[in-house]
Amino acid sequence: MARTNEKKGITLAKGFFPPKPIKLDLDNKEEYPNQCQGNIKISIKQIQGQLQKLKPFKAPGPDSIPNIILTKCTDLLAGSLLHIYEVIFVTVRSLCLSIVQVLEFLTGVFPK
Repeated sequence: MARTNEKKGITLAKGFFPPKPIKLDLDNKEEYPNQCQGNIKISIKQIQGQLQKLKPFKAPGPDSIPNIILTKCTDLLAGSLLHIYEVIFVTVRSLCLSIVQVLEFLTGVFPK
């Protein structure tokens, strides 16, 4: 049992940061699901529905926007949020496709 702060710290660190594996198995061929080919489409009604499900008096998140504002102003916010989400989906999808293309080029592995 650790009795000093130093020994307690070492014990705690060992619990949070286990030792690195001795050998990495890089030859293991993992199977991954097929890449999503479809476009993600969401509607204003879906956004409004999700905003209405929020608990209005819960503590705000990192954006500091109180849920009460989101739940009471869904009709004003849904269109802007739809535009933001569509841009995010397009950007992430094109970024993912670019990463896949670079990896395919570098490794010579092409998906089926």
